[in-house]
Amino acid sequence: MTEPASATSAFPANVLADLEEMESQDLIPVAESICRHALKRLPTSDSKNRFKIGMKLLKYLISCTEEPLPSENIEEAIKILRQLADFITRNNRTKMTDSWLFLGYLFQRRQRGSRISNLKEAFKWYSLARRAYERRRTRRDLALATVALGEVYAALGGKDNFDKAIRLTKEALRIYTPKQYPDDNTYYRRAVEQFRAQRDRVGVKAKVNK
Repeated sequence: MTEPASATSAFPANVLADLEEMESQDLIPVAESICRHALKRLPTSDSKNRFKIGMKLLKYLISCTEEPLPSENIEEAIKILRQLADFITRNNRTKMTDSWLFLGYLFQRRQRGSRISNLKEAFKWYSLARRAYERRRTRRDLALATVALGEVYAALGGKDNFDKAIRLTKEALRIYTPKQYPDDNTYYRRAVEQFRAQRDRVGVKAKVNK
């Protein structure tokens, strides 16, 4: 049976209105289910509403309080971003850059597949986002992409990579000043010290193994 045209046109708006009422953590599974159902019903031609609902679902998947992020959430989020890529690229450079940052975040935490391959994929997306934020001079986002790249270098290990992680994190600290971002400043100063300690342990181990 075909739905009335008025019901079809009202469908995305009704879904988005319902989702606004489901921001509490307890209702997120219900909201995720509504998003999935809506994406199945919406025609592929309705890219605008597919984008809105897809981004809502992405938000719910990533805001999961479990640590580490469940593997199935990561895989679904990557799939959503890839499906929305064409729309994002055509319509909004800011959203495109933010989606690169999201992909870096997801691949950095991805449990499926090769860890090194996932880290290299994270590096690619973070690098793209960082270059775009540099061009647009969005300082807070630039700092976020910069420390993320540093974390990837540290995860790859090795003295040279720890040196790069330290350099990038110190670079981000020029933006994360104690006055403007006291919590970020404290956190990433500690990260620099941790990277130094890890680098030094690698150096000691290399000397012992000679």
